[in-house]
Amino acid sequence: MDSDATVVTDQEKYHPSYNSPDADLILLSDDGIKFRAHSLILCKASNFFREMFELLRPERETQEDAIPIGESSLVTKAMLDIIYPGESDPSLPTRGFKIFRRLLSAAERFRIIRVNDYLRLLTTTSRFDNKPLEVYALACAFGWEDEAHWLSLKTLSLDLKTQICEYLESLGRKSLVQSFRSSLGSKKADSRRCEKVGEDTN
Repeated sequence: MDSDATVVTDQEKYHPSYNSPDADLILLSDDGIKFRAHSLILCKASNFFREMFELLRPERETQEDAIPIGESSLVTKAMLDIIYPGESDPSLPTRGFKIFRRLLSAAERFRIIRVNDYLRLLTTTSRFDNKPLEVYALACAFGWEDEAHWLSLKTLSLDLKTQICEYLESLGRKSLVQSFRSSLGSKKADSRRCEKVGEDTN
């Protein structure tokens, strides 16, 4: 009875979307969820995994052989959803920018270009039209030069408040915060100069 309960508990640790019996490896998220995956798909999507799998591995993975990847189960599933072929769009847990940043950071670490390209394209859709500053922060942080250029013009009309700087600091990009604060200071200085010119002409 106890052994059966143990088996059930262990099976529940596998994500239901990634528990295929024909998978040849197991990924382990940092919150203890396991994902059965296919090395062929991972190797095509990621140079990191391709180089890692060039090393000798056991023919069949066991619980002890699970590969810890240092990401939450939410990020791991979203990353796999993007790189696995499918007829529908990947299912992301949220459209929030925190999960985007975590996904993009994971994509950088594992060298998965498809994740970067997918999120880069997604942020250009109409649903993000009212979030130019947040998209600009991602563009600057992850090297989307074209988007950063035209979004920088779009953000000039924004009033950069303290909470926006706090948001950018949460992205871990202090240089970007300093740049935005400098931009805010420049706009205030320009405004004062315009007011001074107006006074002088009266």
